[in-house]
Amino acid sequence: MTSASGIDWTPGIGDPSIAGWLTVVAYAVATALAYRCMQVDRRNRRTWTAIATFELLLGINKQLDLQVLVTEVGRYLARQEAWYQDRREVQYAFIATMAVIFAVLIALIHFRTRTRPPSVRIAMLGASVELVFIALRASSFHHIDAFLGKRLIGAVANVYFENFGILIVIGGACLAFNSRRSPKA
Repeated sequence: MTSASGIDWTPGIGDPSIAGWLTVVAYAVATALAYRCMQVDRRNRRTWTAIATFELLLGINKQLDLQVLVTEVGRYLARQEAWYQDRREVQYAFIATMAVIFAVLIALIHFRTRTRPPSVRIAMLGASVELVFIALRASSFHHIDAFLGKRLIGAVANVYFENFGILIVIGGACLAFNSRRSPKA
């Protein structure tokens, strides 16, 4: 439904499927575990805080579809500013800019965490996988959408890709707890 403003978005549940809700639960678990790591791992507190915040925001976005709002605002501005007919060039520039930003961000993350414990590096690897997923979703090229929309073993491929990154974050957090419990030799 298009509103009076010309923006076709209303807040609501973006993915009411079982897979969508399981993904939200996975984000909540990752957020809670990263938050707990933030409390117990003082040396890496800022990193765990960033991971917890990132997972929380992705979980909220999973059901609110805020990227749809951003797309709608962009479409509205393109029409208002009379460059809608040139939107493909703007989309390509946006995608290229996002790809560069994410690539630099991933490289920076891994450079900054190279001396951190394996638990932190694993969790950051999961966050990087999530960034790649976000970049792929943002690109919205037909062949990428076709791949992410393929059904594999009862769910679409994007469910597996998105949850893979979350599970890596959860694994890193669990490793942090396990390493804190194991006796030092």
